[in-house]
Amino acid sequence: PVANYQQRIRAVIDKHPSKMKSSELARSFMETCRSGIASISAALDETAFEEAVRILYEAKHIYVMGVRRMFPVANYLGYLLLQTRKRVIMVDALGSMYKAQIDSLGKGDVLLAVSMQPYGEETLYCTDLAEEREAMIVAITDSALSPIARAASAALVVQEAEAYHFRSMACTMSLAQALFIALAYRLELALDSRPSKKSRKK
Repeated sequence: PVANYQQRIRAVIDKHPSKMKSSELARSFMETCRSGIASISAALDETAFEEAVRILYEAKHIYVMGVRRMFPVANYLGYLLLQTRKRVIMVDALGSMYKAQIDSLGKGDVLLAVSMQPYGEETLYCTDLAEEREAMIVAITDSALSPIARAASAALVVQEAEAYHFRSMACTMSLAQALFIALAYRLELALDSRPSKKSRKK
């Protein structure tokens, strides 16, 4: 396996010794992202997705967790969820504070964990704690056999495409946004179905 980013770029140069245009590299990578999103759309596990939305809808509090490469996805998902009426807690692990950030997690709450190989130890700790405290777990991960998928009540599996030895994040981000949109839609539908103050007075 390629150990670091510099070595990955060297591997691209070894495979394509003639100078490639920057735009050619960009288009090739974007095409890989496009194909990946088409694949995840076709392979979406509808049962798991519906269950994930239901769990988030019924949650008292939603704790959102993702570190390193998955941090941008978890952080953006947390930002989106804060736009709903749900109580959202970001477990960002900044300053190694993840144990304190997750400490109030309990039964009736949900841990929304985003983790891919090699699976951050911080996320694994939070997943184990959620399981121990009988909180629900919604996982966005890369395998149904991953450590967080095995503990999850709903696991959404994403296989990211790879180009030039770099894994795209387009599929994971797209799935995260879709999850938010589905949840927000359900929350607004529930709000619309509540009786108005006038009808309650009658």
